[in-house]
Amino acid sequence: MQTPAEAHQKVVDIWGQYYPTLPAPAQLEEFLQQSKILDHSDLNNLRTVIFAYHDFSIHHINTSTARYFGSVPEEILEVGPTYIIGCLLPQQVEAAVNNTRIISRQLHRASPEEKRRYQSTYVNCNITCRYGNKHRSMFHSIPVLWDEQNNPLLGMFLIHDLEPFLVDGTWWYRYQVGDRIFTYHSAHPELQETDILTSRELEILKLIAEGASSKEIAASLFLSVNTVDNHRRNMLKKTGAVDTSALIHVCKLCHIIQ
Repeated sequence: MQTPAEAHQKVVDIWGQYYPTLPAPAQLEEFLQQSKILDHSDLNNLRTVIFAYHDFSIHHINTSTARYFGSVPEEILEVGPTYIIGCLLPQQVEAAVNNTRIISRQLHRASPEEKRRYQSTYVNCNITCRYGNKHRSMFHSIPVLWDEQNNPLLGMFLIHDLEPFLVDGTWWYRYQVGDRIFTYHSAHPELQETDILTSRELEILKLIAEGASSKEIAASLFLSVNTVDNHRRNMLKKTGAVDTSALIHVCKLCHIIQ
């Protein structure tokens, strides 16, 4: 397995070839000043990391996030991204780096409008903090600052604790470039251009989220109740959700459903 420093260098090599520049110093300073609202006491449960795409350097990490990783913002900023990488499960880091080789090319080839809609989601990441505390989390990444061609300059990770919602051992990554969706699943370790749920499963999930019963969904979609329940079980298995409520919650966080 690669070390955190080796994983970071690979990320630098991948993103750096397509997005080699930082924002202008004045632009970066203005954005970081605005980002201080993320440390407001009313938002202390919001975990965020602001990073540069060209080298994955961390430019802001709020107190809630640093505490989640067993540290303080100043230390993580000093150590850099290897601090966070070192807290993650090595095979999950390796998969993320390998996927980035493909996704960065897809994003580079995308239209300016498609680049604006880029996002990535890492679901059920295992975190081990310095003092041995463990978390299972979701990292949702979006660009927050672009250049004139809509190439991403800065990105933000939103980190959610998923411990109560997902079973351990099932993890998956989802990437969106424009209308194209790519997923990687721990049970089928290969990046594929497909969503985590099929179109039929998504149709059923939306109805479940609206409060419809299996019987009502079956009647609406001209299916048997048994078929609807099979789709429900398959969605739980794919996502690792502990129950239907957790399934809805996770899929909303991932922007799979509204």
